[in-house]
Amino acid sequence: MLTHETYFRTYNLSVEQYGEILATQAFPSGRKMASGNRGYDVKACIDGKEARIEVKSKLSTTQTGKATVVHCGKHKFGAKGMTHLLVVLVDPSHPSSIDIAWLLTARQAKDLRRRRTKSQYINVDDLRKAHGIEDVTKLLQRTANASLRLNPKA
Repeated sequence: MLTHETYFRTYNLSVEQYGEILATQAFPSGRKMASGNRGYDVKACIDGKEARIEVKSKLSTTQTGKATVVHCGKHKFGAKGMTHLLVVLVDPSHPSSIDIAWLLTARQAKDLRRRRTKSQYINVDDLRKAHGIEDVTKLLQRTANASLRLNPKA
Protein backbone atom coordinates (compact mmCIF):
# COMPACT_ATOMS: atom_id res chain seq x y z
CA MET A 1 0.00 0.00 0.00
CA LEU A 2 1.40 3.35 -1.05
CA THR A 3 0.46 6.05 1.45
CA HIS A 4 0.43 9.77 0.86
CA GLU A 5 3.16 10.31 3.44
CA THR A 6 5.43 7.66 1.83
CA TYR A 7 4.93 9.27 -1.57
CA PHE A 8 5.58 12.74 -0.11
CA ARG A 9 8.85 11.66 1.52
CA THR A 10 10.07 9.33 -1.26
CA TYR A 11 9.65 11.86 -4.06
CA ASN A 12 10.53 14.96 -2.01
CA LEU A 13 7.34 16.78 -2.89
CA SER A 14 6.88 20.36 -1.86
CA VAL A 15 4.03 20.97 0.56
CA GLU A 16 2.23 22.80 -2.27
CA GLN A 17 2.49 19.75 -4.56
CA TYR A 18 1.28 17.52 -1.73
CA GLY A 19 -1.79 19.73 -1.24
CA GLU A 20 -2.56 19.54 -4.96
CA ILE A 21 -2.43 15.73 -4.87
CA LEU A 22 -4.72 15.64 -1.82
CA ALA A 23 -7.20 17.96 -3.56
CA THR A 24 -7.13 15.83 -6.70
CA GLN A 25 -8.01 12.76 -4.68
CA ALA A 26 -10.44 14.37 -2.22
CA PHE A 27 -12.86 15.96 -4.71
CA PRO A 28 -14.94 13.98 -7.22
CA SER A 29 -13.41 13.68 -10.69
CA GLY A 30 -10.35 15.60 -9.49
CA ARG A 31 -7.68 16.14 -12.12
CA LYS A 32 -4.37 17.88 -11.46
CA MET A 33 -3.46 20.47 -14.05
CA ALA A 34 0.04 20.93 -15.46
CA SER A 35 2.47 22.83 -13.23
CA GLY A 36 2.57 25.87 -15.51
CA ASN A 37 -1.21 26.30 -15.54
CA ARG A 38 -2.03 29.85 -14.44
CA GLY A 39 -5.08 30.48 -12.32
CA TYR A 40 -5.80 27.09 -10.76
CA ASP A 41 -4.23 23.72 -9.93
CA VAL A 42 -7.04 21.16 -9.91
CA LYS A 43 -10.20 20.70 -11.96
CA ALA A 44 -12.87 18.83 -10.01
CA CYS A 45 -16.55 18.66 -9.18
CA ILE A 46 -18.00 20.54 -6.19
CA ASP A 47 -21.72 20.40 -5.44
CA GLY A 48 -22.34 18.84 -8.86
CA LYS A 49 -20.63 21.66 -10.76
CA GLU A 50 -17.25 21.91 -12.43
CA ALA A 51 -14.77 23.72 -10.20
CA ARG A 52 -11.32 25.15 -10.81
CA ILE A 53 -9.47 24.91 -7.52
CA GLU A 54 -6.35 26.87 -6.66
CA VAL A 55 -4.49 25.07 -3.87
CA LYS A 56 -2.43 26.93 -1.29
CA SER A 57 -0.75 24.40 0.95
CA LYS A 58 1.95 25.20 3.47
CA LEU A 59 3.43 24.02 6.72
CA SER A 60 1.43 25.22 9.70
CA THR A 61 4.64 25.93 11.63
CA THR A 62 8.18 26.63 10.43
CA GLN A 63 11.42 27.64 12.13
CA THR A 64 10.26 31.25 12.00
CA GLY A 65 6.85 30.61 13.59
CA LYS A 66 3.25 29.85 12.66
CA ALA A 67 1.81 30.36 9.20
CA THR A 68 0.12 33.76 9.21
CA VAL A 69 -0.64 34.54 5.55
CA VAL A 70 -1.43 32.78 2.28
CA HIS A 71 -0.43 34.35 -1.02
CA CYS A 72 -3.25 34.81 -3.52
CA GLY A 73 -2.15 36.79 -6.58
CA LYS A 74 -4.55 38.72 -8.80
CA HIS A 75 -3.95 36.43 -11.79
CA LYS A 76 -5.87 33.70 -9.90
CA PHE A 77 -9.11 35.64 -10.44
CA GLY A 78 -10.99 36.20 -13.68
CA ALA A 79 -12.91 34.24 -16.28
CA LYS A 80 -10.28 31.51 -16.65
CA GLY A 81 -9.05 31.62 -13.07
CA MET A 82 -10.10 29.72 -9.99
CA THR A 83 -13.68 29.24 -8.89
CA HIS A 84 -12.49 28.01 -5.46
CA LEU A 85 -9.46 28.39 -3.20
CA LEU A 86 -8.34 25.49 -1.03
CA VAL A 87 -6.04 26.45 1.86
CA VAL A 88 -4.27 23.55 3.56
CA LEU A 89 -2.03 23.85 6.63
CA VAL A 90 0.05 20.71 7.09
CA ASP A 91 1.71 19.49 10.29
CA PRO A 92 5.48 19.78 9.61
CA SER A 93 6.36 16.68 11.64
CA HIS A 94 3.78 14.43 9.95
CA PRO A 95 2.84 15.43 6.38
CA SER A 96 -0.09 13.02 6.49
CA SER A 97 -1.57 15.11 9.31
CA ILE A 98 -3.66 18.07 8.20
CA ASP A 99 -3.83 20.78 10.86
CA ILE A 100 -6.65 22.64 9.13
CA ALA A 101 -8.06 23.10 5.64
CA TRP A 102 -10.61 25.53 4.23
CA LEU A 103 -12.48 25.66 0.93
CA LEU A 104 -13.78 29.04 -0.16
CA THR A 105 -15.16 30.55 -3.31
CA ALA A 106 -13.16 32.94 -5.46
CA ARG A 107 -15.44 35.78 -4.26
CA GLN A 108 -14.76 34.93 -0.61
CA ALA A 109 -11.02 34.78 -1.34
CA LYS A 110 -11.10 38.15 -3.07
CA ASP A 111 -12.97 39.70 -0.13
CA LEU A 112 -10.57 38.23 2.46
CA ARG A 113 -7.58 39.30 0.39
CA ARG A 114 -8.62 42.90 0.82
CA ARG A 115 -9.87 42.73 4.38
CA ARG A 116 -6.78 44.21 6.08
CA THR A 117 -4.87 45.73 3.18
CA LYS A 118 -4.94 45.81 -0.59
CA SER A 119 -2.25 43.16 -0.65
CA GLN A 120 -2.13 39.83 -2.42
CA TYR A 121 -2.28 37.93 0.86
CA ILE A 122 -5.03 36.39 2.95
CA ASN A 123 -4.47 36.46 6.68
CA VAL A 124 -4.85 33.01 8.30
CA ASP A 125 -6.56 34.54 11.36
CA ASP A 126 -9.17 36.07 9.02
CA LEU A 127 -9.78 32.59 7.57
CA ARG A 128 -10.25 31.15 11.05
CA LYS A 129 -12.84 33.82 11.93
CA ALA A 130 -14.68 34.06 8.58
CA HIS A 131 -18.28 32.92 8.26
CA GLY A 132 -19.48 30.80 5.36
CA ILE A 133 -16.12 29.23 4.60
CA GLU A 134 -16.18 25.45 4.53
CA ASP A 135 -13.87 23.59 6.89
CA VAL A 136 -12.68 20.57 4.86
CA THR A 137 -10.08 19.34 7.34
CA LYS A 138 -11.81 15.99 7.91
CA LEU A 139 -12.20 15.39 4.17
CA LEU A 140 -8.52 16.04 3.49
CA GLN A 141 -7.45 14.07 6.56
CA ARG A 142 -9.44 11.04 5.36
CA THR A 143 -7.79 11.42 1.96
CA ALA A 144 -4.32 11.70 3.50
CA ASN A 145 -4.93 8.54 5.54
CA ALA A 146 -6.17 6.53 2.55
CA SER A 147 -4.02 4.67 0.04
CA LEU A 148 -2.76 6.83 -2.79
CA ARG A 149 -4.71 6.24 -6.00
CA LEU A 150 -2.50 6.63 -9.03
CA ASN A 151 -4.18 7.89 -12.19
CA PRO A 152 -2.92 5.97 -15.22
CA LYS A 153 -4.33 8.66 -17.55
CA ALA A 154 -2.13 11.44 -16.08
